[in-house]
Amino acid sequence: MANPQPTDAHLRISHQIMREIIRRDFSKPHQNILNLILRLSWGCGSPSAHIPQSKDFTLCGVAQGHVSTYIRQLVEAKVLIADDPFYQIQKDFDLWQVSPNKGWDSKRFDELVSENIRLSTPDLRQTESSPLAGTLPLRRENIPSGGNSSPPKGEHPLQREGNSSPQRGTQQPENVDVPTPRRVSIKRRSFISLPLLPHPLPQAPAQELSDGDVYNAFEKEFGRPLSPMEFEEIRDYWLPVYPRELIVRALREAVLNQARHMKYVNNILVAWWDKKWTTPEAVEAGKAQEHLKRTDRPYQQQRERAKVLQMPGAQTYSTGAHSKFERNLK
Repeated sequence: MANPQPTDAHLRISHQIMREIIRRDFSKPHQNILNLILRLSWGCGSPSAHIPQSKDFTLCGVAQGHVSTYIRQLVEAKVLIADDPFYQIQKDFDLWQVSPNKGWDSKRFDELVSENIRLSTPDLRQTESSPLAGTLPLRRENIPSGGNSSPPKGEHPLQREGNSSPQRGTQQPENVDVPTPRRVSIKRRSFISLPLLPHPLPQAPAQELSDGDVYNAFEKEFGRPLSPMEFEEIRDYWLPVYPRELIVRALREAVLNQARHMKYVNNILVAWWDKKWTTPEAVEAGKAQEHLKRTDRPYQQQRERAKVLQMPGAQTYSTGAHSKFERNLK
């Protein structure tokens, strides 16, 4: 079975259009027709779908004798533009003359969108024996000889497979290295004491930010859930171009300047990108260099004054003023 997620070809639909299809009170045949047209138009990279025969609509479960009626209703409701055999979704959904569902709640829908983007949902196809999403099983054969292994994220350091500890006298597997006397020793109260090492341990690299971290940073600084349009701007326009760390750094710059809105953050990103500041480190280095130029202003003023004094008129004025000053002293 093909994977219908990003590894496979997928249909790119604006969040606003999809939101309106959910919000409006379409009947099932109307929704089936819209889904078929979306797949054959935008799903094929075209503005409209080419459906030459009315019996082709039976592919989506609509009886051939009722196709013309449903098409006419969608056209009269300003949802569909039809010029047989071409059919196109009206992108200006404000013109749609279809009443919303009785249970529609825009605020609750925005909250659900925010939660599903922020949370990392599990893959329900995994069996009970499979590891949870986002964790790695502990494999004893991968333990290094130094014994300085760290458990998976979210697991207690003393926890092992099957929640059982090895008993004394049990034989070690052949593919596990024999621990040295300087190996990690486990004491009471489940504390771990590390032996002294001849060289300091290298620092672990900083953990990369995820898309959810970026959304959480914006919601925390804005003090509210992001709107669907703001989510779409970050996901479709910023994340494919700018590094996540740079986006968060631009958000921090906007907060420091008391400008908590998307347009200001976008202007910062564009300005930094034009200056080739593509990482937070490059931003800090560039800002430090600009600060040095601003603080070295007296030197710049001296250079400008020297250039002015080199002009012929400036020299004449300076000489005449000096002579007049000497005459006044006499």
